[in-house]
Amino acid sequence: MESVSFYTIAEVAAHLKISQKSVRRYIASNKLNAVKIGGAYRIPVKALEAFINRKETSPRYDLLGGEVSCSERSPIIQSGEDVHWVNIQKEWDAPSNSDLTFC
Repeated sequence: MESVSFYTIAEVAAHLKISQKSVRRYIASNKLNAVKIGGAYRIPVKALEAFINRKETSPRYDLLGGEVSCSERSPIIQSGEDVHWVNIQKEWDAPSNSDLTFC
């Protein structure tokens, strides 16, 4: 039988220099594989190595929903697109009370 080494949540947190709560969140989100032994989570050495060496597979998006690569930033406004500005100067200078005002 092959001997498998395990880390505790505290050891993983110390090694990665993050909180134990963050390690638990990674386990809960299935980003870090763990085994529950006797009511406590244990992280196999190979699972921690895979977690550290993983590549980000989920795409990242900008505020407008466009996909952004990690190596380069794409401009928010592409050339040829129209921008429609709204003048809010009057409301900015003299705000009125609303149902959301706490005065």
